Amino acid sequence: MMNSHLYYDDTPMVETWRLQSLRNPENYLLLENPVSGTIPIGTHSWVVGSRGAVCGKEKDAKHHLTFSTCYPDKYTCDDGTCIDLA
Repeated sequence: MMNSHLYYDDTPMVETWRLQSLRNPENYLLLENPVSGTIPIGTHSWVVGSRGAVCGKEKDAKHHLTFSTCYPDKYTCDDGTCIDLA
């Protein structure tokens, strides 16, 4: 999702990470199984919050996303750890 921001939504009944479009706030994804106090680095399942928010998927569909802190010369593992490509 281009032009978006990631933040922890502490609204009651939500309480999870939200990836939300800055251009159209109606487009967002919610982290399916948040771990308290942990930034979602690595591969995680996200729930589409609005129809068409990502890849034309329907509302409540699941989508796997990977967030990485690895450098271009490293590979991101599912748990977010980095390993050298060489």
